[in-house]
Amino acid sequence: MQFFTIVAAFAATAAASAIPNTVPKGESAPNTLEARQMPPMACLPGLMGTPNCCATVVLGLVGLNCDVPSKPVTDGKSLVNYCASVGQQAQCCGPSLAGQALLCSKPIGVF
Repeated sequence: MQFFTIVAAFAATAAASAIPNTVPKGESAPNTLEARQMPPMACLPGLMGTPNCCATVVLGLVGLNCDVPSKPVTDGKSLVNYCASVGQQAQCCGPSLAGQALLCSKPIGVF
């Protein structure tokens, strides 16, 4: 029980951490929301930063029978489309062992 609490607290902290917005000295910040966005990516870098296609996701945290996409994905939508084409669910997961991925979450931009 304590292990699950610690893992859940760590995952929540990692998901809630802010991404700094740095503007070089002498330049102004972009005016539009689109210009301020990070480059397209399927998963946030860090613990749960590996894009995976999983057959089943248990409790939204553990992916079963997961594989990394065989072609590059550029954003969350392309990961979802690729995984759907092979009959799997798109997930961003942490370390995996024998096709079982721990600490999975949905890709960026997928609700």
